[in-house]
Amino acid sequence: MSGEKYFPGQQEHEQFLFFFRKHWIELLYPVGRFLTEQLFVFLFVFFMIFHGSPLVHTGAGEIAVLLVILTLLVSVLTFWVRIFNYFLRIVIVTDYRVIDVKQKLFVTDDVDVIDLWEVQDLKGETHGFWNNIIGCGMITFVLTASSLVKVLHNVPHTREVLRRMSEAREMAKKVRPQTQVSSIP
Repeated sequence: MSGEKYFPGQQEHEQFLFFFRKHWIELLYPVGRFLTEQLFVFLFVFFMIFHGSPLVHTGAGEIAVLLVILTLLVSVLTFWVRIFNYFLRIVIVTDYRVIDVKQKLFVTDDVDVIDLWEVQDLKGETHGFWNNIIGCGMITFVLTASSLVKVLHNVPHTREVLRRMSEAREMAKKVRPQTQVSSIP
C-alpha cells in the first residue's frame, strides 16, 4: 500500500480489499411506506378540492390543511433519513479485519471490528425462494476466542462476498505469524 487511506481508522499497513452495503431489498420498506403516505395525502387533497372546498374555509378545514402540510413534511423528512441511514451502514473488509460500521444520521455511530485471524469459521446462508432469486443472505462468523457469533444479515451476492472474505481470512492467517515474529524485539 502506498500510504493511501481509504477510510477513517485505517491502520498503517492495512490494505483495503472491498466494502458492501446491505442488500437493496432494505430500501423497499422506506420507499413503499413513503409512496403509501403520499397516496393518502394526495387522496385527501383530491377530496378536499372537489368535495370539501367549503370546509377548507372553516376552522376545522384550516387545521386539516395544516395537518396535511405537517404530514407531508414529516413523511418526506422520514423518507430521506431512512435513505441516508441505508447508505451510511457499510461493511469494510481489509486484509486484517472486517469492520461493520453502523451509522444512523443523527442517532447512532457504532463500529464492530472482527480480526480475520480470530475467525474460526465463516458460513453463508441463503434461505427461501425470494432470497435465492435476489441473491440476498446472511454471513455468520464463528470466533475462536469465545463462543461468540457475529451475523451479518441481508448481505448482497452472499456467495461472492463469502468467497472473498474466505480468501482474506486465509491471507490474514498466513500473514499473522510473520507480523507477530517481527514485532518481538
